[in-house]
Amino acid sequence: MSKSFTVAYVLTSAGNDNYAKMTIASMLSVRHTNPSLDIVLLMDALTEESLTSEKSFFYDFCNKVLSIKTPNGNSVFRNRWIKTQLVNYINSSTLFLDSDTLVRSCLDNIGSSVTDIGFVPNHNMRCQKKQLWVSDIEDMDHMNWPRTLKFYPNGGVFFYHATPAVTKFFENWHLNWLECYSRLKKGRDQPALYESLRTSDIKLTELQKNYNLQVVLGTEPIDEGKIIHIYANPTSLNYPLGKILLLMNFLPIYEIAKVINRLLENLYQWPSNGIISNFLKDRYGFKDFVLYWMIGQKIFSIKSFSKYFISRVKFKFSI
Repeated sequence: MSKSFTVAYVLTSAGNDNYAKMTIASMLSVRHTNPSLDIVLLMDALTEESLTSEKSFFYDFCNKVLSIKTPNGNSVFRNRWIKTQLVNYINSSTLFLDSDTLVRSCLDNIGSSVTDIGFVPNHNMRCQKKQLWVSDIEDMDHMNWPRTLKFYPNGGVFFYHATPAVTKFFENWHLNWLECYSRLKKGRDQPALYESLRTSDIKLTELQKNYNLQVVLGTEPIDEGKIIHIYANPTSLNYPLGKILLLMNFLPIYEIAKVINRLLENLYQWPSNGIISNFLKDRYGFKDFVLYWMIGQKIFSIKSFSKYFISRVKFKFSI
C-alpha cells in the first residue's frame, strides 16, 4: 500500500463555467471512492475573484485552497504557470488530476511502484509514434527538442514523490514551458513536459493505463478505468461527466453527489432509467424533454414536452 498522498487540482476559470463544474464533479468522485485522501485546490487570484456560488463549496469541501499569484494571461497560460510548478506548492507525495476526470476506485496503490514520478502513456497507446499529437511533433521540431523518450506520457494525471529529482524536474518543466510559450505563443505544456523528462535524471515510471483511462475515440471500455479521463468531449451525454454537467443546471450539490455515486457504479446508465426513458430516447432522441426525464426532472420534462407538442400541432395546422 502507498503512503498517504494528496490529490491536487489546478483551476483557472471564469466562474460558473464547465471547468469549475468538472472540478467539483471530479472532487466529489474522489471523496466518494477515497474519503481519507486530502484534496488541495490551486487557483489563480483571477479565478478566486470570479467564482460565485462555487466559491463556498470549494472552501468548505477541499482540505486546502491555495490562491496563487500569476502573471497576466489567458486561462490556459495561468493554469500551466501553476501546474508546471506544482511541487513548489505541494512538496509531498501528490496525485495531480485534470478537471475532466472521474475517480472510480480506491487509489491506495497508485504510488507503490513510483520512485520519482509516474504517468500513463498518451492515448493509452503502446506504440510510441501513436502517443504524440501532430501539434506536439510540430512544436518539438520548432524547439529542436529530440523525440527519444521511451514513452510519451499524458500530463492530465500523474503521481510524484517530492524527491530532489522531482523538484529539479519541475524547475526544468516550468522553464522549458516558458521558453516554448515565448517562442510559439502556445500555452500547451506537453512538449515542455517531454523535453524536461528527456533531459532529467528523474526515474520515470509507466503506470497502468487504468490509472488514466483516456476517452479519445469513444470506443474505450470506460468501466475498466480506476481514473477516467474524458478529455475528447467531456460534455458529451454519452459519458458520465456530460450527464453530471447537465444535472448541475438543475440539482443542488448534495443531490449531484448522490448521482455521481450511482454513475460511478454504473457508468452507462442515466439517473432515471427504465421503460419510459428507453421509449422516449428511442422515439424522440435527445430532445430537451427526453433529457429532463432521463435526469429525473420530470416536471421540467412534462412542461418541455407540452411546448414541443403544441409547437408540432401549430406547425401541422399551418401547412
